[in-house]
Amino acid sequence: MNELIFPVFWKDDQGKIDSRTFAHPFIAVEVSAPGLRKWQSADVMIDTGLSRTSFSPGILSLCGATAHGTVQLSGSQGAQDFSTFRLELRFPSFPLGIIATEGASMDHPLGNTGAGGLLGMDVLRLGRLVIDPTGDSFFSLKPPTQTRPVN
Repeated sequence: MNELIFPVFWKDDQGKIDSRTFAHPFIAVEVSAPGLRKWQSADVMIDTGLSRTSFSPGILSLCGATAHGTVQLSGSQGAQDFSTFRLELRFPSFPLGIIATEGASMDHPLGNTGAGGLLGMDVLRLGRLVIDPTGDSFFSLKPPTQTRPVN
């Protein structure tokens, strides 16, 4: 197996998959606090301008994550402080490959898209992202250097 391929899908601002309107790239992930195995599914929007993956407070609570620090993030609303969390992330089609990362909380949902979070460059830099709104879009990882097996 040379690459693990995870499909990217598209949703518009109303959370609908519709190729006739402006849409955002999403990918399905599962997240848990390290060692707890309380996996929570989330459709996360891909954000190549975001350095740190972020999740909604509701998802972070359900997966058992507890804050251990803060980080200041800048965006269109200016700089804001957000809590940080140690997280484990996996893709549902390959549940044995876990990526350890330090994520942040989101302050609010992203419109009506249904995004449970934002996938940032801390995870995207581990693989290859191909975005093609008119064709196939995907994220790929090369095992075993970017994934580790579940204990």
